[in-house]
Order: sequence, then structure tokens, then C-alpha cells
Amino acid sequence: VHRPDGKVLPVKVIKNLTGHLIGPYKIHAGKSLPSVNAGGRSRMLAGELWAIETFGSVGGVGYVQNGSNCSHFMRPQGGPLSSFQRAALSAKACDLLELIDKRFSTLAFCPRWIVQEAERTKSKLLKESELRWWFAPLEELCNVGVVNRYPPLADLPGSYTAQYEHTVLLGRTGKEVLTRGRS
Repeated sequence: VHRPDGKVLPVKVIKNLTGHLIGPYKIHAGKSLPSVNAGGRSRMLAGELWAIETFGSVGGVGYVQNGSNCSHFMRPQGGPLSSFQRAALSAKACDLLELIDKRFSTLAFCPRWIVQEAERTKSKLLKESELRWWFAPLEELCNVGVVNRYPPLADLPGSYTAQYEHTVLLGRTGKEVLTRGRS
């Protein structure tokens, strides 16, 4: 990276983030594609859809950790709850889960989108007078493993990180880059 003062800063690859296989309604579908040689033996196969992701860091060490103030969430899998999960959840958490399943299924979401969906569908969850009415039910869902937290990832304080991504469909005779523009 070239700074305005003429100094050149090296970009380091973030070693603990990877690309991944994409499945139907499952963004992270099991297989990973490291940005650095990790000695793995997974193979990419015809018919698979991949998120080819490279992550870089300027001013950091090339290794990220979970930050604070979680902003994104995702159901690891759809389907019915276990009897333990159902018994552990309040009525509000079950109502929120119903909203999440109908709108997002196993795709990632943030609280702002929950609020927008509740307003759009005139959900009974909106009868709460609190501004963050979604917080406690969402915490319940996370605490029993129905929803996963995806906190922001950070390298060293003061460093800058970036993600570059293409989605690629592998065919028998080649690949198709689905995210490449037409221009």
C-alpha cells in the first residue's frame, strides 16, 4: 500500500481466514480453501460452488481474533429444535426464531434486519417498548446453540484489513467466475 507521504506499507495475508465451499442455504458448507499452504488434502470438484476469499492486513501481523460488539448472526442449520432447546427458550425467543427462519433461514443477518423484518411483517415482537427488544431473545437463541454469533474480526489495533472475494462455479471443463462484472 502506497501512502500519500511516499511510505510503502506491506500487505500481509491473514493466515487464519479461508475461502469456503457454498451449499444450498449454507454459506459455509464444510470444505475450506486456505490462502496459505496449510498442508490440507481437500480437493475442489466439478459442480461445486466456492467463495474464493483472500484477506489482507496492513500494519498487523496477519492473524485475526474475534472483536467485540457482535454485529452478525447465522443459524448453523435449519430444521426443528431439539427437545432441550425448545424447553430452554422463552416464548419471545421462539417468536424471534420463527421470524429468523422465515426471512433468513441459514443466511447471515444483523439485528437491524431483524427490526426491519419485524416492522414489515407487523410482528407481535414489536409490542415491546424497548429499543433493543430483540437483544434478550437473540441471546437466548445463541446461548442454546440455535444461532451462532459472528463478531467482527480484528488484527492489531490500528491496522487495516480487507477482504477480496469471487464466487466461482466449477464445471467439468473449466470454471465460471460468477462475481466478475460485464465491463
